[in-house]
Amino acid sequence: MRRKILLLALAALGLHQAHAQTTTPAVRSLLIDFGVNDGTNGNITPSPDANGSYWNNLLNNTAVADTFRLVDKQNMATSVKAKVSANFLTNGIATGGLLAPSAALLGEYAIATATQDYFFVQGTGSTSLATVRFSGLDKSKRYVFHVFGSRQATAEIRTSQYKFTGANVSTITQTTTGTGVGANGYPGNNNTITKSDTVTADAAGGITFELSKVAGSFAYINLMRMDMVPGRATTTPPVYTTFQNPGFELSNLTYWTTVGGSTGGATVGQSPRHSGSFAAKFTGANSLSLEQRISYQAASGVNTYRLNGWFLNATATQDYFFVQGTGSTSLATVRFSGL
Repeated sequence: MRRKILLLALAALGLHQAHAQTTTPAVRSLLIDFGVNDGTNGNITPSPDANGSYWNNLLNNTAVADTFRLVDKQNMATSVKAKVSANFLTNGIATGGLLAPSAALLGEYAIATATQDYFFVQGTGSTSLATVRFSGLDKSKRYVFHVFGSRQATAEIRTSQYKFTGANVSTITQTTTGTGVGANGYPGNNNTITKSDTVTADAAGGITFELSKVAGSFAYINLMRMDMVPGRATTTPPVYTTFQNPGFELSNLTYWTTVGGSTGGATVGQSPRHSGSFAAKFTGANSLSLEQRISYQAASGVNTYRLNGWFLNATATQDYFFVQGTGSTSLATVRFSGL
């Protein structure tokens, strides 16, 4: 009597795969100081700074020829250009800029010449909204923006909106001004950097940054970091050399058929185990095998749609998670990590 052992994995542990090796390219970052360079309201940020990083200084220059070409933190040239639109206003040292930033609160952004001055918008007219257009972007890359806005004042709470529009849109807000806003009693933002979602460039290879107000009379942008994230690596699809099916996961031969031979059959057990999975064992001769049918055959009187073979499994469909009402159980999440 010939005995055969057929082993199937419970999950991906039992799937033998061939993967291509990939190397993840590094993320490149650009630092941008928004402000003036008159010595009274603000100064450009010299490079390298105390951390060894290089900055791009965006001034409120809006003529046709005024396009800023940007370098990364290591002073390497990039293809990125910035064009400042009309409607921005500027201020800084003499009007509430953050003059003594703390590295303990802001880390690499605690550079006085970057935090002391700012671009701003105000009111309800033409100066209530302004934009910077970033061009020369790589449409295969992803871009993440980190923003800091600050102006100390106690008259009101002020919240700025930062909108980034490319092939998709990311909108974030930051409270920049007001009593109790910052750390240690500072009436402005001195400790918060706000990060956008991932944005990809539009068809023209650009992303437009828009500054506007959410609360209060003014909105501010003092500095920004742009991360250029390489596109997701592509690899040759894995090659699977074994087959997984729901029958074995249930420790039985549901959805499987024994084929061949006049005697004997197949059973499922956990002895011997294979990576902690169930195993099927043949008992018999005459070239026994197991087969699984993924397609469906017509059944008399059944005219409804049916689940795909992978999901036609009662224990998978018989129970569920749910949320209810309007309280804490009205919403729940699952976070997938390690992606």
